[in-house]
Amino acid sequence: EEMNDAETAFALRRECADRGHTPSCLRTAAAYLRGIGVGQSFAGAACYYKKAAEGGSIEGIFFLGMLYAQNCGVRFDYHTAVRLLTVAAEHGYPQGREMIDKMTERRRAAALDRIYSAACALYHKGQVARSTELLIEAARRGHARAMYRLGCHLEYGEGIERDQSRAAALYRAAAEAGYNGMNSRMKCGFLHQR
Repeated sequence: EEMNDAETAFALRRECADRGHTPSCLRTAAAYLRGIGVGQSFAGAACYYKKAAEGGSIEGIFFLGMLYAQNCGVRFDYHTAVRLLTVAAEHGYPQGREMIDKMTERRRAAALDRIYSAACALYHKGQVARSTELLIEAARRGHARAMYRLGCHLEYGEGIERDQSRAAALYRAAAEAGYNGMNSRMKCGFLHQR
């Protein structure tokens, strides 16, 4: 079976890459990443971006960091991704800083979602006061659903002293943060008074 031009070019580049030629490592990694001349393989791309990074290539460092950040070809490793992307950002790849910011925000959001979920579970177990404490923590850190739910606790005096004006402020904040819980209690006019 004859190889087509893309396969031939890939085979020649990979041969050079395997001898440590950094530009060939980059092109081989890119070919694996896009499936040009070879079947797409994120693991293959990671292998050759790592070789390029070891050869001093900032581009290799950047793309290897992106693969770590996105769990492609290598197992997700936040700390390795941040380390690599920081180096890349410091050497002309601002996208490295952007990815670090996205990863950090995802981690922050996931942590707040866990706090919110724990608060909901405690509420359903009848531990309203502890649930309210967790909602206060999550709301203070910007979690929109926690703001809304804490507003409900304040509106009805569940686990916390009743306070209509704080409830309204939290409903407004939740709406401004993008949460649409019952249109944030009908735009703070509340649905009904108890």
